[in-house]
Amino acid sequence: MEGYSHTFIDPNLGRREIYNELVLDSCSDARQLINQLKDVLRSYKSVSVADLYDIIGLQCSYKDYMIGWTKLDTAQPALIEDDPLLKNKWTVIFPEPERI
Repeated sequence: MEGYSHTFIDPNLGRREIYNELVLDSCSDARQLINQLKDVLRSYKSVSVADLYDIIGLQCSYKDYMIGWTKLDTAQPALIEDDPLLKNKWTVIFPEPERI
């Protein structure tokens, strides 16, 4: 999986880049990622950026356990249309992470 970085600034945690858009081969892959994160959310009442990184195989720092989501209702697969190099690729649009 490839990703685009997004800068998330939390006054208590400092500046941190997270991957809020991932490049996936199919809509099915995007839905599967969302479902895996929702499984964690159902079990633990929150899902962290570290959980996301773990699922996609990226290293994380201890700060990644402090931000994440308590709801993923608005997370959705989306076809990447603005980059011709990523034609027919999919991404997941996540809500802004919060301190958890």
